[in-house]
Amino acid sequence: MREMEVPSTRPLQVSSPATESRERRVPRAPLIRYFDDPASGPLESTEPFAGRYLVQRWIAQGGMGCVWEALDLAAESERDRLVALKVLNPKVAPGARARERLRREAAVATSLQGSHFVRVLDHGVHEALPFITFELLRGETLAEHFRHAERLSPAQCLWILRQAASALAVAHSMGIVHRDVSPANLFLAAEGPLGEPILKVLDFGVATHAFFESRLTAPGMLIGSPHYMSPEQTRPRGVVSERSDLWSLAVVLYRALTGRRPFDGKMARILLSIARDDVAKPSCVVPGLRPEIDEFFRVALAKDAKHRFASANDMTVAFEQVVGAVAGERAAREAGAPRVSIPSDEIVHCGRAALKAGRPFVTSPVRQS
Repeated sequence: MREMEVPSTRPLQVSSPATESRERRVPRAPLIRYFDDPASGPLESTEPFAGRYLVQRWIAQGGMGCVWEALDLAAESERDRLVALKVLNPKVAPGARARERLRREAAVATSLQGSHFVRVLDHGVHEALPFITFELLRGETLAEHFRHAERLSPAQCLWILRQAASALAVAHSMGIVHRDVSPANLFLAAEGPLGEPILKVLDFGVATHAFFESRLTAPGMLIGSPHYMSPEQTRPRGVVSERSDLWSLAVVLYRALTGRRPFDGKMARILLSIARDDVAKPSCVVPGLRPEIDEFFRVALAKDAKHRFASANDMTVAFEQVVGAVAGERAAREAGAPRVSIPSDEIVHCGRAALKAGRPFVTSPVRQS
């Protein structure tokens, strides 16, 4: 599954209701015809999708469908008035298999409760188009954030790890394996009246779950974002487990910490490298990083899943010890920050997701150490 493509024509911002109303576009074309070039312009019809959703603007496109911002005419509260509408694209994901996968995504996402997951509001089929609606998030994906923040500090990486690991621990406890943990599926959101930062894990469309008996992945089919796949995901009959998600999360951390992905190149080269090559030590990529960080990634990116961290919590504790060695924990204690927070000068900066008052929703600038 390829990574989500997010339009870069304008920043995503935490906007006021007045700003949102000014930016709304009136839909002007049947949705089915809009899959060819979803970002090209406004739609051409005022007829609501599924009788209740007025499509406003394109947000993103993935391997199986598109996501639009839509106005829910039947919303019970103002909080859920604007939604994210995900619709399966029949041109790239036809047939019963794709429809069942979207149905399963809705079932899995609905079962996951907590602040690090996106709320499912509705799902169904309209004119042979399966769809799901989610709460609309304000902010940006980590993939988008990397476009204007080449590297993050160890303490910033710890902030990301704590929140992503918290979500994965919940999913894993329910027998759910995400299978596509990547920067495109980690969202830096602003919540509440003060726009407090929180990380959300997105897109359980290719997740496996113990209660699903039938198999939707054809033999030999690769599932996930290639750069972030675990070694077992690159093998035709590899056994995927919770530790596969932890590998992918470790690759995300490596990218955040060093500014580059550990495995790169053309598809065949990436898959071969994941299966065979050792990663470059972070301390060799970024001079000044401590040996403890190299040791963390030696375990987190072990080719054999049995040699990796056993759980999301174990992985978090190990990285906390690393960051403590770099003195990030000392600064956190001085700031009196809660467990899921880090000092204001160490928190991920999302300049394109600022509050009206001018305070960035995830506080101050990234340090490029």
